Amino acid sequence: MTAYGVLKSKPGCTLTGIRFWPGGFYALFSQTMETAVDSTIEFPDEDLRTLMRQTENMDNRLNQWFTDRSTDAVVQVAGKYDFIYLRKRMYESGGQVTVEELADEMCVSNRTLERIFKKNVGIPPKDFLRIVSFQEVLGAIDNPGVITNLRR
Repeated sequence: MTAYGVLKSKPGCTLTGIRFWPGGFYALFSQTMETAVDSTIEFPDEDLRTLMRQTENMDNRLNQWFTDRSTDAVVQVAGKYDFIYLRKRMYESGGQVTVEELADEMCVSNRTLERIFKKNVGIPPKDFLRIVSFQEVLGAIDNPGVITNLRR
């Protein structure tokens, strides 16, 4: 669910960043992501701060902390729509599924789907599909065999 990075500047000064899968932060903490797009959020949880003070083996400790927090009850309260399905569907399509198709599959209007995305990811579904499509093209460029198949 996460990836992290540690930046050290002065002795005793460490900045740790945590990157969540799209929808992951909202599912765990029920905080809308619109205000967090392209910005930094200070997270004042004292247990998490204590955990981050030591950078050794931090990935395992962070994963354990989030696993302990992500019981089914916590994640289910996050919303009545299956955002994990939406995210998976978008990645499986390589960004080629339309917003209308996604809305139909979820039995919601396009506007409701946009609200779900802004709450979970902070951006509209169309922008997210563009990112997925771009990632798909980058992956194809890195793998020459895929580019040959795309030309056909």
